Amino acid sequence: MAGGSNAQAVMCWYCTGKANRTYDGSETDYYKCEALDPRSHSLVRNLGQTYLYMRRYAEAERYLDRAISLAPDIPLSYIYKAQLYLSWLGSIERAEQVLENAAGRIEREVLEREMWALGAVRRIGS
Repeated sequence: MAGGSNAQAVMCWYCTGKANRTYDGSETDYYKCEALDPRSHSLVRNLGQTYLYMRRYAEAERYLDRAISLAPDIPLSYIYKAQLYLSWLGSIERAEQVLENAAGRIEREVLEREMWALGAVRRIGS
């Protein structure tokens, strides 16, 4: 049985390296990692994020929901899910509902800091 640290190492090697460059093959690599550590919220969230960027929205929603159920106190999964509803449905209302749900579980200050940091990283990368 693989430990969390082994799965994390594989996840970093497979997913972070490949997904940041191209989505080709990253889906298969994520599934390999998931088999090692199926309860890894970060792995499940990253797969949801990958589907979001591939515009495979229904799959993105399924994995982001799972990430939230595995770790309801981690803000990033909610942020990506809100982004999903903006991209997929153009629904500000659905995005706001997701963030309100997050605010009920996570301190608003932490959530806002994560959203700001994610936006800053995207601005630097563009």
